[in-house]
Amino acid sequence: MIGPTGEVAEKGSTLPLFSLAFVVLLGFVAFAVDLGFLFNIRRSAQDAADAGALAAALEINVSDLAVYEKALEYSRLNL
Repeated sequence: MIGPTGEVAEKGSTLPLFSLAFVVLLGFVAFAVDLGFLFNIRRSAQDAADAGALAAALEINVSDLAVYEKALEYSRLNL
């Protein structure tokens, strides 16, 4: 709306600006939470793989099949 001096009034522009900023901030928070879950899942998978590798290393003096089975067993237990 044009005011009495001919300038465009900016009254009422705070709410849309705040709403837009809030939506952007909410998007960043959602992205951060999703990234946290992703890193947690990745860490859990790595822990399971490490446990399987350690179990296989302990059984390395046996047959290849025993090593493979032990690695799978420990990996499944740690998922």
